[in-house]
Amino acid sequence: MSEPFCLAFYAPINPDQFPAALTAPVTPPTTFNDWDMLGQYIYASDLRETPSTAGKYLDQLRAGSAPQMGWHFAYDKPTGYLTGMSLLWTDSMPEIIGGFNVLRQLLATAGNGQAGYVLAHGFAFPDNGTLGGIVTQNGRSEVRPAQDDQIQRGVRHATPRAKDMLMQAQAAHQTSTDTVIMGTLALDELDLLAGR
Repeated sequence: MSEPFCLAFYAPINPDQFPAALTAPVTPPTTFNDWDMLGQYIYASDLRETPSTAGKYLDQLRAGSAPQMGWHFAYDKPTGYLTGMSLLWTDSMPEIIGGFNVLRQLLATAGNGQAGYVLAHGFAFPDNGTLGGIVTQNGRSEVRPAQDDQIQRGVRHATPRAKDMLMQAQAAHQTSTDTVIMGTLALDELDLLAGR
């Protein structure tokens, strides 16, 4: 039985670099040796190949998700921060690491030098429900355990925004089938950032 799982991020981006970062080749997860920092035993089979680009990964998730549970994005132009979240039903480490791997590279490549966070939450995980996360800064990315101070800072920044996005999307989906939900509007905004 799969568990509800949320992948969320809150990271600064450089809009000029974002389109190129979406189409840049994704390095296989086996290239990185810090996955054990998630506090789980990671098997070689968990480090599967991910889609060839971040853009293809996000498009695949968009196509396969229910609108009220799929990817939702919001870009805050004054601060330069992009928030994103997806609620999926999975307890599959390959899926979790696959998402982490794509986002760690996208957000590090498209970042503006400030700290950003990629977080994994699931009801099956201990402590505060956070499996762990990735800190991106100055073109680099590093996996950190759930208890890490920077990951907890990311949880405080990203979680309220992600929850608000999900609640607004669910409310819009329930009130009118004719309403274009926030997720679709935000994805259109992401397409504009991506130059599509």
